[in-house]
Amino acid sequence: MHDLDEDLPRPVNNRTGREAFDVWKKAAQGLARGHEAITNASRDELRKALVDLDALFRSAPGSIHKAYRNLTERRIEKARA
Repeated sequence: MHDLDEDLPRPVNNRTGREAFDVWKKAAQGLARGHEAITNASRDELRKALVDLDALFRSAPGSIHKAYRNLTERRIEKARA
């Protein structure tokens, strides 16, 4: 039997949000340490670094993921200018 309560959104729990963000930050810090070890910026290493960054941001909690999802090349160019 299906419980209808399972389909209802849960109340926002700030502690859970902070915990998810802390986990994501640790993953980001680990990735940064790994990227620091890159000594040869070959095409394959750069490609892997970019794929790793993309995966990190796609797994980001809430507003970080949304900001990344909405980040277009045009917006990057505008921010750079």
